Amino acid sequence: MYAVRVERDRAQASDLAGRVLCHELRFDDGRVAIPKGRVLDDDTAARALALTWSEIHLLALDVDDVHEDEAGDRIARLVAGDGVEVRAASGGHWPLAATHRGMLAIAGPALEAMNDLDGPCVYSLLDGQIVEAGEVVARAKVIPFAVTAGTMTAVETIATEANGIAQTQARKLAAKPLSALIETKRLMKKSQQAAVLERMGEEGQSFGRMLREPAAREAFTAFMEKRRPDFSKL
Repeated sequence: MYAVRVERDRAQASDLAGRVLCHELRFDDGRVAIPKGRVLDDDTAARALALTWSEIHLLALDVDDVHEDEAGDRIARLVAGDGVEVRAASGGHWPLAATHRGMLAIAGPALEAMNDLDGPCVYSLLDGQIVEAGEVVARAKVIPFAVTAGTMTAVETIATEANGIAQTQARKLAAKPLSALIETKRLMKKSQQAAVLERMGEEGQSFGRMLREPAAREAFTAFMEKRRPDFSKL
């Protein structure tokens, strides 16, 4: 794939058709006429020529490149393991949701390896987290508009290996009492909450001390007098 810039005064429909639009095209009133990421066909290319713009930026795909609409859906379905469903694309990403209540198993190294590839982006909740039915546990997307066939092959390889690892982890977790896992998670969260509350308390005390400093008085005085504060003499 490669980038193409087309100037308005030289543009023809053949320069646009079959290429990916890298930015929105709008009507004169500001409404989106053609969204970014769209592969322009003959009709949308003709519509684009009827709009007001000075130059247009496109992405020309090679024969084996995979557009984000297909690639994103395929990636989402490859990374979704048992108990996870792929929902319709929204806002340029594909949500993955739990089909039932349980504990989420994430193959961390595989996830990192996939995100190291050029194009795919998958992010999830934490491994071992308790999730409810219908809760979105991960999202998949493609950055920016397409990936190569080689990248898709790499994704398939990583996902196949990762699903095996995740299923092994899930079986281990399933063999443990759920009540004990939930209690362990609760205690972990309680410890984290205690640390956060402690930091918040320290922050409040620090803020209170700073408010009693001469610099704070100068800042408030300057604000009331509508002038710049002068800290040089403090």
